[in-house]
Amino acid sequence: MESWTGIISGTNRGLVFLNFEISEENKIVGTLRFFDAEGITLSGKVEGSIKGNVLEAKLFDVSPRQEGVPTEGTIILTISEDQIEMKGQWRTNIDTQGDCVLYKFSIATKPAMTESNLTLETKDISIFFCSFNKKHIEDIIKIMTEIAKSIRQDTESDKIITIISAGLKSKSFGESIVEIDFKIDNPYGIEFTVINYPSKISINGKEAGNGNVDDVIMVNSKGNESKGKIRYTLSNSKTLISLFGSLFSGKLEYETEGKLLINIMGFNIEFPYSMKGVLIKI
Repeated sequence: MESWTGIISGTNRGLVFLNFEISEENKIVGTLRFFDAEGITLSGKVEGSIKGNVLEAKLFDVSPRQEGVPTEGTIILTISEDQIEMKGQWRTNIDTQGDCVLYKFSIATKPAMTESNLTLETKDISIFFCSFNKKHIEDIIKIMTEIAKSIRQDTESDKIITIISAGLKSKSFGESIVEIDFKIDNPYGIEFTVINYPSKISINGKEAGNGNVDDVIMVNSKGNESKGKIRYTLSNSKTLISLFGSLFSGKLEYETEGKLLINIMGFNIEFPYSMKGVLIKI
C-alpha cells in the first residue's frame, strides 16, 4: 500500500490524500480524499496504471453526490526520480481542473520533527508541516486546524480511544508496572497513526510513574478497531508503599496526563490527552 499526501490548486484549492495498491502489471487501485479550503470534503475510488514515470488514473464513485459535485475525473502525475514526489494535473467532468503535487510518506515510521518547515500553534494544539511549498500554507493551516480540532474533540469524548482494561502487575517494592489496554476506532475514513503518548500516571491522587505506548499504532481507513497498550513503570518507593496499602483497603483510581501525537495525511498533530479509570488488581 502506498500513501501520498499533497495539495491541489486551480478551480479548487486544498489537501488531497491518495492511497493505492500496485499490482504486478503496474495497475493501481485505491481511494482519494479531498479537503477544500472552503470546507468541502470529497472522496472517491481511483483506478489506473503506472507507465514509466507517469501515473494516469480515473476517479469515480465520488461522494457526496449532490449538485455541483463531480461524479468522475482524471489525474495524470509524473513521478520524480527519487520516487517521493508526484506532480501533474487533475480534471473533473464538471470542468473543474488544476495542478497538484503529492509527497509519499510512510505511516509505519515516525516523521522527523527536525525537518518541519513550519509549526502551527493553535492554543495547545501543535501541527507540524513538512515538505510543502509555503505559498500553500494558508490553505493547509485552515484545513488542518479544523481536522485537528475534530480529532481532539472526538478523542476527548471517547469516540476514538476506548479503554479495554487497566491493571497493576509485577507488584514489588522495587518496581511495579501498570498496563492500560485500549482500542482505537477510525471515524474519518483516512489512515492515521498514533505515534506516541509520553505521559505520567497518578494513582489515588499521587504521581506514581511515567510511560508511553508500546509501539506505533497504525489505524486503517476502514474503521476497524486497532488495539494498543500503554505501559507505566512505577518506581517511587513511597508511592508503592501507599499502593500496597490501598490494595487491601480500597480501589486504585488512576489518571494519566501527557501529549498524544497522531500522524494523519502526513501531518503530525499533538495535543494534551488524559485517561481515567480504576486499576484491576492483577
